[in-house]
Amino acid sequence: MVNVIIGADISTQSNKDIVDAEFCKTLLRDMTPVTDKADFRIANLENVLCEEGTGAPIIKSGPNLYGLPKNISFLNEFKTDCAVLANNHFGDFGDEAIVSTLDILKENKIAKIGGGMNLKEAYEAWYAEKDGMKIAFIAVCENEFGGAKENKPGSAGFDLKLLRDRIVEEKAAADFVVVIFHGGNEYNPVPSPAVIDRYRLIIDCGADALVAMHTHCMQGFETYEGKPIIYSMGNFFFRKMSDKVPEHSPWNFGYLTELHFEKGKDITFDVIPYALIDDGKHLHVLDGEQKEKILAYLDKLSAVIQDRKEVNRLFDAWAYSMRGLARYLAYKPEFEASELPEDVHRTLAPTRNVLSCEAHNHLLTHLLRMEFEGRVSEAKAAMSDLEALKKLPY
Repeated sequence: MVNVIIGADISTQSNKDIVDAEFCKTLLRDMTPVTDKADFRIANLENVLCEEGTGAPIIKSGPNLYGLPKNISFLNEFKTDCAVLANNHFGDFGDEAIVSTLDILKENKIAKIGGGMNLKEAYEAWYAEKDGMKIAFIAVCENEFGGAKENKPGSAGFDLKLLRDRIVEEKAAADFVVVIFHGGNEYNPVPSPAVIDRYRLIIDCGADALVAMHTHCMQGFETYEGKPIIYSMGNFFFRKMSDKVPEHSPWNFGYLTELHFEKGKDITFDVIPYALIDDGKHLHVLDGEQKEKILAYLDKLSAVIQDRKEVNRLFDAWAYSMRGLARYLAYKPEFEASELPEDVHRTLAPTRNVLSCEAHNHLLTHLLRMEFEGRVSEAKAAMSDLEALKKLPY
């Protein structure tokens, strides 16, 4: 058996000055027994690593994130074999910062997937090989900002045909193919109907497992056609940039996914829940009653995924709660300029994002359809049930 542990979003933006080897040794002390028993470890690096002043923040909607080169200590202490770069922040400071990140990973002998110097490289697989078994990992993200192009560095933006073709190619070369997907609606504990359909379709395309992240809160999981789908693991290490978050906020909780591979058998998995405590200085692996409560909560979220009527009802509530995004649905003639002035460029960024990002696009089209069909009152009625699911069992 080969065991691979996958961790979700890591950003050192808010505490880049203190995240060094000594800090990470204390932060991850509970993780050592977990990482030691795994054969391979993968984690999502959700910011570039570069010296202060490298590159410049791109125009986008949402924050621009970066960390310092010394923050590689987190990946080293986690004993990371492969860093996932397919996310909505890999391109935040332009090409120079991307190159810096790739160089730092290479210097520290950490492989990468989901990002690179061009689209072809970003879609390349990484292989975990042991005891005659070869496991291919491919990483993609929703199409926000910083995506790679044919001759431009960036992340691997989701393209169904391109991903399908890569899965088929890797199925011929490896014993298993695992897709890591960065996407979904942030802060929503229940995946949208479109996300559920998309992840199941990727399994139908030949993937043997799919592990997702991005939502900043935990979501459930399922076994679909014998294949694991992990909908979102919450944050790994991601200090919020705004005011202090209450310790029992969903923001501070997450879980590692441990995949178990045996030739000729379906992949099985375990989840390892943790909480970021001590003012962001300790990732505590939960045990005892705390662990049982979180596992029961995850089982509850997972049960919802199997009830399509309930998923639709709760997504109605989510779409209504996020109706403010509709304010960006405006087209202006000044967008047509061959060279956009910076102020117009910044105005266009949110409009572009709500249309090109799969999660935002689905939310808005769903909201408009719901309003057109006169179902807003039903969505309002479901909001209390959705809010209840956001609350952790503490």
